[in-house]
Amino acid sequence: MEDSLYITPSDSTGSSASKFPPAAARAARDGKTPKREQVAAACLQCRSKKVKCDAVRPYCGRCRQRGLQCEYDVAEPDVTKLEAAKRRNEEMQDQLSAMRELYRCLATRSEVEAARILHLIRANPDDPFAVLRAVQEADLLLRRAAGARDDHDRVP
Repeated sequence: MEDSLYITPSDSTGSSASKFPPAAARAARDGKTPKREQVAAACLQCRSKKVKCDAVRPYCGRCRQRGLQCEYDVAEPDVTKLEAAKRRNEEMQDQLSAMRELYRCLATRSEVEAARILHLIRANPDDPFAVLRAVQEADLLLRRAAGARDDHDRVP
């Protein structure tokens, strides 16, 4: 009940402040110890033991204390597992689009052009983006060359 009566003054930027005090201030006022701050992602050791993790990098407090190897699913400290999964999904969608475009190029080009594209794919099997860029740059150069020839062939 008392929490709803707590009002803080607004800051100079004009935004309205919360009518509830921060958890630590509430706990101190009530004589309780403040709650532990929630972390974005616990390390694998703490998660497997289902214990609290302070998520300090490169070694959390529990792993450092016990001399355990501390590993995280997520490389960035402030990124949740869900955010990392969403980012990975976007990357996979981009890769899928590039591969679909390469497939379309292989299906619609002449045998000679398709063989050249296939050669590029074999030279760069792990990077469909590099292959697609090379194909698109070659197409752009051909269009520019054709446009320059058209301009040159015109009689004023």
